[in-house]
Amino acid sequence: MTTLQHPAEDAYMAEATILSEWQPHADRIIKQLAATGRPFTSDDVRRAIPHGVTPHTPNAYGGLFQAWKRLGLIRPIGYALSTHPARHGGVIRQWVGTTH
Repeated sequence: MTTLQHPAEDAYMAEATILSEWQPHADRIIKQLAATGRPFTSDDVRRAIPHGVTPHTPNAYGGLFQAWKRLGLIRPIGYALSTHPARHGGVIRQWVGTTH
């Protein structure tokens, strides 16, 4: 059986292949957030990434979360309103780390 990859994962994977500075920071931060056992969102990841370090496309954030979900390391637990200015208060998922 073939598992289809979420389209945003392509943007996340591209960051690794182009040797982006963003991808290692994003992975380290999401790992730290998942280990806390507390809910977190993409806004938390954005705030923790060093100033000026951005992915080549904002879709990489969605791909980051989809990839970690696919690996079973995080799971969705609800929704929140984004505080990131570019999101204009849009709805975003809340996540929590799993016990894997």
